[in-house]
Amino acid sequence: MPDNVPDRHHYLPQFYLSRWAGDEGKLVEFSIPNPASGIVVPKRRAPNGTGFENGIYNFANMPPEKRSLIETRLMHRIDTDGARALTFLERDPTDRQWSGELRQAWVVFMISMFIRNPADIEALKAKYAFDSRNTSDQWEAEDKQQRRAGDPASADEYFNSFEQHQIENFALNLLPKLIDLPKVGRKLLNMHWFVVRCAPDEEFLTSDRPIAKTHLDRGDAYWMMPIGPDRLFLAVHSWQHELQIRSHMKPAQLVVDANEAVAGQAVKYAYGRTDRQITLVQQHLAKHPAPSVFAQRNFGI
Repeated sequence: MPDNVPDRHHYLPQFYLSRWAGDEGKLVEFSIPNPASGIVVPKRRAPNGTGFENGIYNFANMPPEKRSLIETRLMHRIDTDGARALTFLERDPTDRQWSGELRQAWVVFMISMFIRNPADIEALKAKYAFDSRNTSDQWEAEDKQQRRAGDPASADEYFNSFEQHQIENFALNLLPKLIDLPKVGRKLLNMHWFVVRCAPDEEFLTSDRPIAKTHLDRGDAYWMMPIGPDRLFLAVHSWQHELQIRSHMKPAQLVVDANEAVAGQAVKYAYGRTDRQITLVQQHLAKHPAPSVFAQRNFGI
C-alpha cells in the first residue's frame, strides 16, 4: 500500500457541511482566531477545508497501511452510510418509511458526531491513560485470576510497561465499540423522528458540536441536530412530544434556541450558509462548551 494514506481527518464530514455551502460551493466558518480579543471572525471555506485535523485518528508508530485504519475503514463506513441516511432524511420520511438498515446508519452517525471531535479524542486518550495507571482493587483481582507464568506481577506493572503512544493506541482501538453503544443506540432507534423547517429568511447554524440533547432517560428527552440551513432533525419519545413542540414553540424561536445551543457548546467553530447570524454567534460561540462524554465518570450519553 502506498505511503499516501489520508492524513486530513474530517471530524465534520464534508457531505454534512456541504449542506451549508452557498456561493462558489463555500460556507461561512465562524471562529475566534485571537482568544484574547474575543472577536468572532467569519471566513468563507470549502467543506473540505474546515472541520478536520491532521492525523487525529492515526495510530502512532504504525506502518502506513495500518496507521489510518480508523479513518479509512471505520469513519469512511460511518460517513458513507450516514450520507445515504441524510439524503433519505431530507425527504421527510415517517418513522415507518425508514428501513432498519438506514435507521441504524443514522443512529451510528449521530453517535459518532457526538464523540469524534479532536477534544473528545484527546479526552478519551487521557481517560484511558489515567484509568490504566490507576487500577482499582477489582481490576487488580481480575488480573490476578488471569495472570500466567511470566506475566507482570500486577496490573499496575503491566500498564506501566507501555509507552504513552501505545496507551493512546489502545484508547483509539476502543472507538468502534464506543460508537456502537447498544443502550444509547436502542433508545435512539425507538424514538420518534421528525424534521422542522425554518422560514426562507431564517437559518439554522451548525458547529463542531452539532448535537444538542437531554439525557435519554428523561420523559421529555430529545436529541437535536441541524441537518442543513433550513432543517433541524429531532428525536423525541413520542409523536405527542412532537405536537407539543410544534404547538408551544414558534418556529422562529426554535431557530434561535437551536442556534444558541449549537454555537454555545462549540469547541472552536460554528458554521452558516451566510454571515447574517454573526451577532448571535458573537454572543454565544464556545461560551457554554459541552464537556466531553469521556470526561464523565461513565459514558451515559
